[in-house]
Amino acid sequence: MNLSEFKTSLVLALQQDRKSKGVSQQALARRVRVTQAYLSEIEALTKHPSDVVLQRIMDALDCSLIEMMDKGKPLAIVKSITDMLQGMGVDKLKAVQKSVKRIRRQACS
Repeated sequence: MNLSEFKTSLVLALQQDRKSKGVSQQALARRVRVTQAYLSEIEALTKHPSDVVLQRIMDALDCSLIEMMDKGKPLAIVKSITDMLQGMGVDKLKAVQKSVKRIRRQACS
């Protein structure tokens, strides 16, 4: 699974979570500070959101990457993360490390 496939799986899990919580696209778009049309395109997989927008969506839905992994295919997601990390430069690895620490804090709270 490459980065694009990983993000697709994450977007689909987030859409499922949004619907299960009864949150409309319009309400979520306001919380995330994007237009409803853009959020619709993200959920339709016609637009690819930035990592910042994905994080804002998770924050607005009060969920973590770990929760979304539980809803998806954890082994495939772990494999995709491993594949992405290979060949990354030091700066990108430090950014990933920072994100992992944040995720761990969320998971433990």
